[in-house]
Amino acid sequence: MRHWIHWLVGLALALFQLAGCQKTVRFNPALAGHFFPLRNGSSWTYQVTYPNGSHETITDRVLNTNQTGMRSTEALVVSDYSGHGTRAVRADLPQTYPGERTEVETRYLIEGGYISRVASLGGPTRIRLEEHDFLPQFLWPDRRWSNTLSPFEHSPADILQIAQNHRSFLEADLVDVPGGRFAECMRIETDASYRSPAGLADKRYFIDWYAPDVGLVKTLVLSGGQDGREVARIELVRFAKSKATAPIQPSNSSSIVPLSSKIITPTAPAGALTDK
Repeated sequence: MRHWIHWLVGLALALFQLAGCQKTVRFNPALAGHFFPLRNGSSWTYQVTYPNGSHETITDRVLNTNQTGMRSTEALVVSDYSGHGTRAVRADLPQTYPGERTEVETRYLIEGGYISRVASLGGPTRIRLEEHDFLPQFLWPDRRWSNTLSPFEHSPADILQIAQNHRSFLEADLVDVPGGRFAECMRIETDASYRSPAGLADKRYFIDWYAPDVGLVKTLVLSGGQDGREVARIELVRFAKSKATAPIQPSNSSSIVPLSSKIITPTAPAGALTDK
């Protein structure tokens, strides 16, 4: 009979240890509008690493934030890219300039509860890239939305079309990057499909981590899908926070209604959103 007792005790200990290893975290609704702060004077420096060992450095600086009252409705960010990598930070960013340094101006706008961005690449011929609804103005776990885009402004639909499906998760683990360790991050997973009428097709899977009051801290780019090989890694190296106080804020005054039954909101931040 003793061996059965030992077996039951061992099973109980194993279950206890397994339960202890499971991390449970609860989303703080007060952070919903703090994952993409755009304050005047803030700057982020990222290192981009490719499988062949090449590196790039990206420095983003907020030059100007337009506000209506206390609400930020538009922000201008200048990004400096430098290094010897392929500059394929995202597959929809064309490698137009072979030089070691490129400057990109990006204007972020709030439209219908989502953040859109319009990027202008400097150089002999300026190129404009426009992406609507790339990120919700407010983030909470299990948000789902989709968007489509073409990488060139005014390009005909028969060149290239990109369809993206996004989903958000509350990250249970600390996100460890050269710029620090970040808790309570929101993880965005994006399934991107690239298609053209000529029959060309490709897929990328993006995993982005956003830290509250910091913004993007890490990105993994995988080829082919969720189980694909890593083709690029972006990690925050340095973040300089400005003295301004307000992150990007709602452009309307309705109340937010979380769509996930797992979230309990005792007090709801302003800004009504509807998932797409």
